[in-house]
Amino acid sequence: KEKKVAVMAHITLKDGAVFSQAKTRVTQALGDWFAGRKTGDPVYLSQLSQVILEADPAIKKLTFNSSMAELPAAAGVKPVLGGAVIGEGT
Repeated sequence: KEKKVAVMAHITLKDGAVFSQAKTRVTQALGDWFAGRKTGDPVYLSQLSQVILEADPAIKKLTFNSSMAELPAAAGVKPVLGGAVIGEGT
């Protein structure tokens, strides 16, 4: 059984960085990370933070939407990316 996980976050970039490029890198990195998830794997906000922050060195701040929740490990459940909404932070 697949469980869709929607990632909703805002990133703030260092001066001179281009948001559209960073957003593309973050979205690709999240897709790649979720493609490697196996049945029973958890999804923790700390893991998502690492994926996002490593996607682009121009990111200086990351915040998640307050509705974001972790997905604990569950037998028979495979986490899949249910969409990534990456906004520009302030």
